[in-house]
Amino acid sequence: MCHEFFAPYKGVWVRHEDIVAHCLEGPVVAVQVRAAVADLREFCGPVDITLAKTLRPKSLRAAFGSSVVKNAVHCTDLDDDGFLECNYFFNVLAGLA
Repeated sequence: MCHEFFAPYKGVWVRHEDIVAHCLEGPVVAVQVRAAVADLREFCGPVDITLAKTLRPKSLRAAFGSSVVKNAVHCTDLDDDGFLECNYFFNVLAGLA
């Protein structure tokens, strides 16, 4: 499931395989947030935790991230992707249970 979910990022993210491997290490929680993508991204903070700690010190990544790969949270980039990602977790995967 993790490989399938992150497939669109293959060739886009430099550390794609590392991120997939990290997500396979332990439990993952999917949360659907009813907010504008820009607001959620601000709450999550920059992917680079060094930047997150400087630019958004109260963000999730600043508080809980430990590296670019282990940055505490995946946050969608685009409004359309948010819909697709929520559909994947809450409809597609739910149908497998």
